[in-house]
Amino acid sequence: MKDLHPLFVCVLGSFLLIGCGNKNASTEVLRPDENAALSQRLEPTHRPVLVEAKAIQPFLNQQHLPESDVSGFRDYLHGQSGNRSALLQFREKLQLKPNQILLLGIEKPNQELLLEFLNNDLFGSANDLVINHARMLKTPVAGESKGEFETTEQYQQRIQAEQGTLKKATAHLNVGLGRLEDTLNYLAYPIAINVLSPSTEDSAQYDADRQLMHIQASSSNAAGYYDSTVSKLNLVFGASAKDAEIILGNLRDERDKRNYLGFILSMQQGQLVLEQAILYQHNNNDDRYLRLATINPSQLYLTTRPLNADESNKALNSEQPYPVKQKLPFQFGLKQYRPPEQQHAEPELEVRPPTEEEITQLSLNAEASDVEGAL
Repeated sequence: MKDLHPLFVCVLGSFLLIGCGNKNASTEVLRPDENAALSQRLEPTHRPVLVEAKAIQPFLNQQHLPESDVSGFRDYLHGQSGNRSALLQFREKLQLKPNQILLLGIEKPNQELLLEFLNNDLFGSANDLVINHARMLKTPVAGESKGEFETTEQYQQRIQAEQGTLKKATAHLNVGLGRLEDTLNYLAYPIAINVLSPSTEDSAQYDADRQLMHIQASSSNAAGYYDSTVSKLNLVFGASAKDAEIILGNLRDERDKRNYLGFILSMQQGQLVLEQAILYQHNNNDDRYLRLATINPSQLYLTTRPLNADESNKALNSEQPYPVKQKLPFQFGLKQYRPPEQQHAEPELEVRPPTEEEITQLSLNAEASDVEGAL
């Protein structure tokens, strides 16, 4: 094991990069002398910008500030909640490229399921949150009220100076891929894999003849008796018998280990591309991440079925492929941004001339009022 660089030492002394599935697919153990391309990842480079600073405008109306949405995210960024620092350390160990993101999620209530990211609002909510956060940073906040011994002119000068300082400090504030990576992980709920739990439908099998491994991670959606569903994310990839034994050994370990599935994506012209899946372990007690294998999927798809199957709910059965190495159908940036100002806008009332029936009814009401007045 001494010939392996420490960066790639992982479970049982090896870092697994699993190839796409075919009968002769095998695991590739990365070594520095065989992977010179990794050196470019170590060079300090700036991450892509999604929204330029000049396009980010502050909120004009304090009532439109999405404080409830952004305050928790600020706590996450500044280490008051979540496990951002541990996740960033894990990302650094993986040595991802500047245009790549590591999407694992964090465990907290009211999250969007990462397992169903193509069907829920994870991308849209992350896009809104990352832009709202930048806009809030550019929005002047109410400073200290006018002092007892402060003239009105002094007070106005102080407010103007504070706003000028804020404007100068945020002049180059843009929305970059790094902050979008933060929002996606903040909003996503991780994909846990527990093949030993009787309460889940998670599973992991290996086909030795075809050298293919099939892992299923499940999630239940509780609704009505006939409307409740079970969704399974299916990951299929090629693996040698030796590597399959290592992976299954970790997934079937009865000790207190928590196994998860995450994704490595890249940003291309404002759209994310799912490049690889990653199997990892995470201990919430000490916030440590451990990579089990990095995988090039041959298949990735979501199956859904009714929890209580019946003739009436056959339509709930579905199978949906997840695009791999293709642009995912969401454009990040201002194009699909949903400003809070529009969401809180008062509904426009329909203006139309009254109908003949309405005019007749109004006349009758008026006559009735005159009669009552005379009485």
